[in-house]
Amino acid sequence: MTALARAIFYSPDLRARRTALKIPVAIMAAGLGFSCHEIISIETAALDDGDKNERAEYYAYWIDRLERLTQEQRDTQVAHAREGKRFR
Repeated sequence: MTALARAIFYSPDLRARRTALKIPVAIMAAGLGFSCHEIISIETAALDDGDKNERAEYYAYWIDRLERLTQEQRDTQVAHAREGKRFR
C-alpha cells in the first residue's frame, strides 16, 4: 500500500475516502439506507470535529469494508445500491 493510499485509508475525511472509491453520494446513501443529506452531514461533521455517533460509525464501518473489497466485489455492492438495496 502506498503512503497516499495509507493516508486516504486511515483518514477521518470520509468524503475523500468515498470519492477515492468513486461512489457517488446517492449510491452511498442508498447502500447505507441513509438520505443524501445525512451522508453529507456525516462527512462534514467527521472532518470538522471528528463527530462520532452511531450513524457516523456505521458509515465509517462501511467505508472501511468497501476499501478492503476487490473491485469486482465493490462493483457488486454498488450495483445493489443502484437498485435501491442496502450494502450486504
